[in-house]
Amino acid sequence: MITNLTHTNLVCAIPLTSNYVIVSPKIDACESSVEIVTPYWASNSAGKLRAIVNTQHLQQAIHQEVCQSTQTKKCASDCTCEQKYKWHRLLAYDPDDDCKGIFMDWFLFPSCCICRCTAPIKTK
Repeated sequence: MITNLTHTNLVCAIPLTSNYVIVSPKIDACESSVEIVTPYWASNSAGKLRAIVNTQHLQQAIHQEVCQSTQTKKCASDCTCEQKYKWHRLLAYDPDDDCKGIFMDWFLFPSCCICRCTAPIKTK
C-alpha cells in the first residue's frame, strides 16, 4: 500500500490526521514526494533480501520522502538535492530459511530530501 503526497512549490501541507492540516508559508528548496509504504520485501543491513511481515492484522508502515530531482531553481549552482536515508527496525523473516522464524531486522528507507551546497574553500 502506498499513499502519495507531493510537496508543492508554493505551500507545504502536512497532514496530521484526517481532520487537521498544518500549512507553512515556507517552501522546500528541493522537490520531493512523501509516501507511506508497507513494504513486503527489502534488503537488510547485511544486504540480504528479507520478507517484511505486513498482513491485514499487522501493518508496518514506513513514512518516506523521496527527492524528485537533483537540482531545482532554489537548489542550484554549487548545490544539489541529496537523498537522506533512515534505518527502520521491522519484523521480517528469511524466505530461504523457515526455521529462523520471525525476527527483528534493520532496513534502510528514504527519509528526506535536502539541499546541500559545496563549502567555499577558505584561503589565508
